[in-house]
Amino acid sequence: MLTKVMTEDKYGFTPQTSYAAISVALLLPLLIWPIQMVSGINDSGDILNIWLISACVLLLAAATADSILIYRPDSLSPLFAAIWILLTGLAISVALRGDIGILLIATLFGLHSLRAAYKLWRNEKQWWLWWAWGRDTTAAISMFGWQVVLRAGSN
Repeated sequence: MLTKVMTEDKYGFTPQTSYAAISVALLLPLLIWPIQMVSGINDSGDILNIWLISACVLLLAAATADSILIYRPDSLSPLFAAIWILLTGLAISVALRGDIGILLIATLFGLHSLRAAYKLWRNEKQWWLWWAWGRDTTAAISMFGWQVVLRAGSN
């Protein structure tokens, strides 16, 4: 049954291409939306809130997808996955209400990237690990970087 799931469909899509496409689609706004604020196209506070919400959507989607992919039969992985997703949701709730939202979400992306990095370091051969690590590391670095740029621009 597993080999059937991992094969291409009639359009040539695999779980790998779907995972990659969804990751890139959710990551792009995180990378480019702050350009609107820096360039002066849209310098309202609303764009900053929308940007933070898009980062939260990516983080929650990443935590959920990776928790599903990390599943191991006959283990406590469903419990740990539920705890990880709930803690991510709690942190997102705090981030959206506080002044440290960008830094908190960027830190969470960094922590989430360590989840994949640890498995890569242990030389686990799972197709999604490099995508997850790259997506989460890029998100963390870009959020920390945009935070510096936006703070410098507001002074």
